Amino acid sequence: MCRIFLAVLVVCVAIVVAAIFIEEPHIVAQGDLGFVQSLGLETADSREILEQFGAMKKKWQKEGEERAEVVTAPPTAADATGNSSIPSGLARATIKDSLFFGSGAMFDQIAAIYDITNRCMSLGLDQKWRAYMVDALWTRIDALRQESDTSADSKYLVVDLAAGTSDVGIHVVQQAQLRSKQAAVIGVDPSREMLRVGQGKIEELGLEKQIDLRVGDAQNLYEEDANQIESGSVDAVTMSFGIRNVPDRFKALREMHRVLKVNREINILEFNLPDGTLSPVFSRIARLFITHVIPAIGLLTTFGKGSAEYDYFQDSIAGFPHWRDFSKLLNAAGFEVQEVTHFAFGAVQYYRGRKAAES
Repeated sequence: MCRIFLAVLVVCVAIVVAAIFIEEPHIVAQGDLGFVQSLGLETADSREILEQFGAMKKKWQKEGEERAEVVTAPPTAADATGNSSIPSGLARATIKDSLFFGSGAMFDQIAAIYDITNRCMSLGLDQKWRAYMVDALWTRIDALRQESDTSADSKYLVVDLAAGTSDVGIHVVQQAQLRSKQAAVIGVDPSREMLRVGQGKIEELGLEKQIDLRVGDAQNLYEEDANQIESGSVDAVTMSFGIRNVPDRFKALREMHRVLKVNREINILEFNLPDGTLSPVFSRIARLFITHVIPAIGLLTTFGKGSAEYDYFQDSIAGFPHWRDFSKLLNAAGFEVQEVTHFAFGAVQYYRGRKAAES
């Protein structure tokens, strides 16, 4: 029975991988989102989506309280000599007691195997999706520079939320170098251990001066003695596969809106359960992969010790809003949604939203 299951699993994975590798990104442009965009909270669509989000938030909080354990983050790590082993940028904030699942404390426990597990769960395609997002980010910045006749020597500030092990931050800086641009990245994440892994990668590449990793909360980017990211100071915000873990997504989106310069954009990657509109067959296979294979991968890669965390990943993906509903939430937070790009037959979306000038 086990052999049959494994054989079926291998065949399904092979089919999905082959299909996804030859799949072209499906872009839904601004005019095809299915709703009229009107910035702010005073529209029927905005009020409706915020009410839906509020109800969903209460449901998830209740479920979380029933199954989650409350943990306290350890004090700043120190080596055998008593000196802090965390770079100064990582020691600026503290993590308060929080519900375990989706928290920084949860990611602390899986930080050592996060990268390899993430590659397995995404079939190695997560890097391709991140590259697409970063390329779109720089393409937009190039267009803005030409429109405003900004100096090519300008230095660009990017805030990477849910920075984790800094894959996006590293890619942003490397792409900037290829384009002969100067870029600085502030990476913010609630997990010290994830950032510690990221710091090691940054130091190995010699990018310490360009990337500053900080423990922090996407819901509060101006926390006292922490990040203090000024309003209207940022050229782009990125967040890959992290928005679904934020307790108050709307609050986080408003923080992104606050720190961005006018006409600059947020760039968000997130998983979702495919609804079958792009390809009934492959969308169904991708859906089964999320609901059944991801927990199995988590079980195998953690030798059974981290299976609950990867069960949560599957649950959090299933509980994330439909891409149209999340687009409405972006709009309610003050962004003009420029495009939603679908990957993996609807299992992954890239959202690009612009902070418009106030009328």
